[in-house]
Amino acid sequence: MKRRQFMKKGALAVAAAGILPACETDDGAGGDEKEQPKPIAKYEYTGDIGPKTLFSHGVASGDPLHDRVILWTRVTFAKPPTEAVEVFWEVAKDADFADRVAAGTTKTSAERDWTVKVDAEGLQAGTRYHYRFWLQGRSSDIGRTLTTPTGPSEKLRFAVCSCARYSSGYYIGYGAIAARDDIAAVLHLGDYIYESDGGGGFRPNDPPHACATLQDYRLRYARQRTDGDLQVMHQRHPMIAVWDDHEVANNGYKSGATQFGHDEKTHGPWEKRKAAGMQAWHEWMPVRDQADGRIWRAFSYGDLLDLVMLDTRYWGRQRQETRDEKKKINAPARTLMGADQETWLAEQVTTGKGRWVVVGQQVMCAPLKLGDLVLNPDQWDGYPASRKRMFDAFDSRKTKSAIVLAGDIHSSWANELVGDPKGYTAGSNKAHGVEFVAPGITSSFPDSIPESVVETGVKSNPHIRWFELGSKGFIVLELTEKRAQADWYFYKDIKKKETKPAFATALYVEHGKSALHKTDKKIG
Repeated sequence: MKRRQFMKKGALAVAAAGILPACETDDGAGGDEKEQPKPIAKYEYTGDIGPKTLFSHGVASGDPLHDRVILWTRVTFAKPPTEAVEVFWEVAKDADFADRVAAGTTKTSAERDWTVKVDAEGLQAGTRYHYRFWLQGRSSDIGRTLTTPTGPSEKLRFAVCSCARYSSGYYIGYGAIAARDDIAAVLHLGDYIYESDGGGGFRPNDPPHACATLQDYRLRYARQRTDGDLQVMHQRHPMIAVWDDHEVANNGYKSGATQFGHDEKTHGPWEKRKAAGMQAWHEWMPVRDQADGRIWRAFSYGDLLDLVMLDTRYWGRQRQETRDEKKKINAPARTLMGADQETWLAEQVTTGKGRWVVVGQQVMCAPLKLGDLVLNPDQWDGYPASRKRMFDAFDSRKTKSAIVLAGDIHSSWANELVGDPKGYTAGSNKAHGVEFVAPGITSSFPDSIPESVVETGVKSNPHIRWFELGSKGFIVLELTEKRAQADWYFYKDIKKKETKPAFATALYVEHGKSALHKTDKKIG
């Protein structure tokens, strides 16, 4: 794929933007005025062409709606100016920009790390668009994006991914996702960066220490976005993303992080560090910013899907308890999301008009226990009352059509969603929904949960229909009127760029039911 698009010096069009033509009347002598459409601005520049490195971090799009989408880039200067700069952007229906539909200018400065974010409005539903940015006579890469549909939709496909530790290996999975032409959007479930990922490992990171300051986090994103596979994935598909813990600190929650995540002597005050990590994420990710900083939001894909994205990490999560604190874990008021987000989620689930509801969030929802012992209290098992309230919302839908997506645990799972696995019969269609858990792009299964213990525990958890702990990869999720299917793709060696992801397995659920079925037939 040709990754950079350049314009020759002197070949730039000139136009006056923002001028409305004179109004006309039917007979030239009065009557109703007919307002003409506002002309679309064209890029104007006559100076020396800027360096090829101006748009070194590529382009991205995200948070698509039926009439708009977020467009993103960053300007890289050898010597940053002291004042803000004005960047031109344009959107077209074709890659040659002969059929332009929107354009304008926006400013960026050092205050937002020279990142550029535009909410391009006035677009058509379910339509493919191309976009690019201009500065100093230099064009960025040409990106492509896709708005959400309205009305009837026969089929939707998404890539689902999470957990990309830069120093562990190459982003082969991102490259494979980029190569697909059947993806409506990439659903990224968090751990886009790792704050603890220092200078060691297979690929050296920047800075060579754990992130604690705003500059640290900005440098970490900048290094991440030099990866070619990641750049091309962003260039070819819109992304809908949420953060998990590592965008700030390991095992973070609303007001802190557990023992190995944050230390004030080393990392400074928690609130300052948290604010720095969140600011850098908002600067570098193609997400639609909200005034109060929340990242929980919803998307409608016609009559087929209500997509709900949650923050089970930093908005309202209470501190994680240890495995033996059963009384605290089972407290009725315990919450993973906060009361306001729980209320909002229930409203989205119960009033949505899509045939399916998909909840994209951070941590595994289905129980993973040894008897009554919770193996990982960082996931929904540590917040059972909050999980029950979500399941109650699922049950209030007219049909069983709820799917939960998760990442975080660096492994692959297909689960039927129950609150208590005791006495549950697998495939009985008595679950509240199903869950598909994506493996890490490069991150390995955590050492804190011994694989042998997990394998023993799964035997007493009949709702877990399939799992795999060792492989890296991603999911392709397909939704149709009749069923939803998840295909897992794994790759053998993340330290070899030529490694190709291979289809591993697939499981599906029929609409109106909650039993998972395995199939060898991949969706594409």
